[in-house]
Amino acid sequence: MSIKRAIAILMLAAIAASGCSCPEAAEPYITEPNKTESRAINATIEPNETETIITEPRNVNDYFFPYDARLTADITTGDIVAFESRINENLYNTERTNIIVYKIADTFNGSIHRLIIDPVVNLDGYLDVARLNKYFYVTENEIYRIWSYIYENGVMTTFYDDDNLMLECLNTEEKIFENSYLVFRREETPDAKQPGEEGMHNIIEVNENQIMSRMWSVTPNGYAYFYERFLWELDKGLIYYLSGFRAERDQIVLDNFGGYHSGQPAPFTH
Repeated sequence: MSIKRAIAILMLAAIAASGCSCPEAAEPYITEPNKTESRAINATIEPNETETIITEPRNVNDYFFPYDARLTADITTGDIVAFESRINENLYNTERTNIIVYKIADTFNGSIHRLIIDPVVNLDGYLDVARLNKYFYVTENEIYRIWSYIYENGVMTTFYDDDNLMLECLNTEEKIFENSYLVFRREETPDAKQPGEEGMHNIIEVNENQIMSRMWSVTPNGYAYFYERFLWELDKGLIYYLSGFRAERDQIVLDNFGGYHSGQPAPFTH
């Protein structure tokens, strides 16, 4: 992990830290997905994969993926560089990738889900494990993006690739809220902080049947650092995702979704 990403994780962890009682000696990265859950599927998806994801009742939030999903999407990574002869040169690359989304558990007032992005070799420098795995706590009217780590008493416990450890660490709804941030709500939600104020900023915008969340973190000197956006559409789920650092550095964009949910064609368009 690069130094700047480590700094970003520590800064965001300090913002979202919780009182987790999970084991402090957890390994920082788990190389294989947890296979004790029946719905866990390896993140590396073969193009002609025929395995059918378990069909379950429709998810409670009609802006989240209706069912467990096997999808494809365009993934774009890159930087805008500003060094000597390469001032403002765009260095972006787009590949087609595979994505799976599955429910880990029904719990508390909703359910916990995991989204896994299939690593793309040509984009390997951007796709570390922390950015390939995303957890969500989904209720009828809200969606929370769960951070994939707990930072407590100077020790970081990560569960990027371990569903059971995540459930063990976040074993109350309060802990989930303390270790996540809101990425969906049915009504407009303004930023609770003042412009330039240190910490995590977050707004939610509603445009008919689409809802966008925009999060950015601000350093003590007033500069934006890590940022993240989710765009949700009614009866489809996530149709656009963006994250990056500072001024358009280390960006990842997901869009142009397509694929299958619960073994049936899904009308994902964007």
